[in-house]
Amino acid sequence: MNPRQFLGLLFGHKSLEGLHLAVWDRQTHKTEAFKLPDLDGAARNAEARKDTQDVYFGVCPYTQVDPGSRGNASQAGALVGLWIDLDVQGPAHKAENLPPTRLAAFDLLYEAAKPPSLVISSGYGLQAWWTFKDPFLITSDAARKEAGAMAKGWVDHLGRKAAKYGWKVDPVGDLARVLRLPGTKNHKLAGDALAVGVMKGKAA
Repeated sequence: MNPRQFLGLLFGHKSLEGLHLAVWDRQTHKTEAFKLPDLDGAARNAEARKDTQDVYFGVCPYTQVDPGSRGNASQAGALVGLWIDLDVQGPAHKAENLPPTRLAAFDLLYEAAKPPSLVISSGYGLQAWWTFKDPFLITSDAARKEAGAMAKGWVDHLGRKAAKYGWKVDPVGDLARVLRLPGTKNHKLAGDALAVGVMKGKAA
C-alpha cells in the first residue's frame, strides 16, 4: 500500500474537507501541512522524503498547523479511528518488557475488543488502526475532551492486556500524535532502511 492509498483510507471522508493533514520527518523536524482533500500533495511530499528521512503523519487532521509546529491537541479537528504502537524486541529495541516477536505483538492486537482494521509493520514493531465508519468531528471543547479520552482509553486498554505478559505499549494516546506513514522507510538504524507497510497477515 502506497502513501496515497493509506492516507485515502484514513482521511478521504468528505466531512474532513478544509482540515489540514500534517506530514513531518524525524531528521529535519520539518512539517508540511496539506489542506484536505489534497491527499495527492501529501503523498508526493512523503514519497520525496522517504529515501533519506523517517516520515510521519498526524493521526488527527487539524483545524490549522502553526509554522514550525507539527500540530497540537487543541487544533485537532477530527478523530478518524483509534491506534496503537507496539515495539518488538530486536536490534532497535533492547528492552525486555516488549513482545519478543512480531507474531506475539500481532496476537496481542487481536485481544482487543475487535480485530484491527489495519496492521502496519513499522520496521521494528507494529502499529495498528481501528478506523471509524465516519470521523468523529471535534467541534467543541467537550468533543475534544471526549476524543482525547477515547484515544487515551484505547491505548490504556491495550496496555492492560500487554501487562498480563509483562510487556508495555508506547503511551501514544494523544491527539497530537504522529505515526510512521506506510509506503515510506524506517531509517532508525544506520545502513538498514526497512520498509513501513500494511501487513496482509501474521509475520513471525
